[in-house]
Amino acid sequence: MANKQKKELIGTEGKLLLDMIRRLNHRTATDNLLKLITKTHPADTAWVFRHLSEHERDEVFNILAQTDQVGEFLSELDESIMVPLVKNLTPQFMADVISEMASDDAADIIDALPDEFAAEIRSQMEQEDREEVDELLQYHPETAGGLMSPDFMYLDEELSVGEAIAKVQKRSEEKEMVFYLYITFGDGKLAGVVSLRELLTNPPHRQLKNIMREKLLSVTTDTDQEEVAHVISQYNLLAVPVVDANYRLVGIVTVDDIIDVMREEATEAF
Repeated sequence: MANKQKKELIGTEGKLLLDMIRRLNHRTATDNLLKLITKTHPADTAWVFRHLSEHERDEVFNILAQTDQVGEFLSELDESIMVPLVKNLTPQFMADVISEMASDDAADIIDALPDEFAAEIRSQMEQEDREEVDELLQYHPETAGGLMSPDFMYLDEELSVGEAIAKVQKRSEEKEMVFYLYITFGDGKLAGVVSLRELLTNPPHRQLKNIMREKLLSVTTDTDQEEVAHVISQYNLLAVPVVDANYRLVGIVTVDDIIDVMREEATEAF
């Protein structure tokens, strides 16, 4: 996923937003409702949707679907709410929305939808986007492979600090979690990690292999999501690298992804 700054509403603030959205929808104040939704973080709107009736959700979503927030909003929703909401959208519309999302979020949505609808959406996607999603769909959704994002920053150990900084500056907007820079060698095997601070405070001529930390925690693609959550929580990490059976670096799981897991499990338990 793209790095999301989540802040779910609780208490008075959440109730006020819920009441306001309900009143504007009841009055058919479309323009005002659209302005309110546009100014509200998608995570907060998703919280509101958990407290709306099915009919209210459909009406408000028809307005929300007109905004640029629709993709991030859908990724914030519980599956049980998201799937009924998108059933009347066209495959082309969904393909356009999904193409703007982080590939791990896109894969989660595709995986949750009925097979026929999902296939129609995939047929409308660009080949590169479709291949990224298909790569993630091969993993069980409750494993590190199913949670991970392939959109992360990695650098070859032979690069100098100066070369690495240039690559980070060029690619950081496209990649997730640039606080950690994972270092690889050979055919993409995980070699170590360098923090952004360490990169910026070392001389430009030094090679990454001489400044990286070789001892780092990682998980494999088939590691259960609960174990991934334990690793991130136990060691206070922002992200953990994911490797395949050959120790090749294939993705990262971020703390935001784990928060999603913990919230879903808490909801199921309740």
